[in-house]
Amino acid sequence: MLTKTIKISAVTLVFGIVAVIAFWKPLTTHANPSSFFSPVKSATATTSPTFLNTAGTFQATSTALDNYTSSGLTFFAYDRNSLMVQMAGSSTAALLNIRYQFSTDGIDWYDDDITSGTSTASVIDVRNPTNYNWLANVTATSSKLLSVPAVTRYVRAVFTESGASAAIWYQWEPVKQNP
Repeated sequence: MLTKTIKISAVTLVFGIVAVIAFWKPLTTHANPSSFFSPVKSATATTSPTFLNTAGTFQATSTALDNYTSSGLTFFAYDRNSLMVQMAGSSTAALLNIRYQFSTDGIDWYDDDITSGTSTASVIDVRNPTNYNWLANVTATSSKLLSVPAVTRYVRAVFTESGASAAIWYQWEPVKQNP
C-alpha cells in the first residue's frame, strides 16, 4: 500500500513539474509605451498659418487642449503635451512670444508667471522659464518643439508678435504613458 501511495505521489509530482514547465512564463519588465492622441491644430496644413502683426493683429490664442479625455469607458488625464510651432518671419526683426495659460474649467485662464506689472513697490516678481521669446534670424520658416506640463485640465498658448510681421502654425500633441 505504501509503495502504491509513493508511486501515485511520484506520478503527481512529475505531472505537476511538467505542467509548471509547460505553462511557466519568465517574468520580464518592459517600459510602458507612450500613446499619442488626436492633435489639436491651428490649421489642417502647415501651408495655412495664422498671420500676426498684419492689419493690426498682434496676438493669437491657440485652441484650448483638454487634458482629460476618455477611451471607451475609461477616463484618464494626459501626462504631458508637446506644442509644435512653425514660424515664418517676414524679416529678422520678427519676435514671437509664446506663453502658456492654464484653466480648470476652460473659462478662467491663469498665466504661468506672476509679475507685479506697473506697481512701483514690486512685491512679487516671479518669471517662469516656460515663456519663450523667439527671434526670427532669417526670413525662412523655422520649427520648434516645446514640452508643456499637463498641470490642469485645460492648457492653451498665447502668441504675441512684435517687430515685423510673421506667420505661425501650431499643433498640440498630447501624450499618455500606458499603465
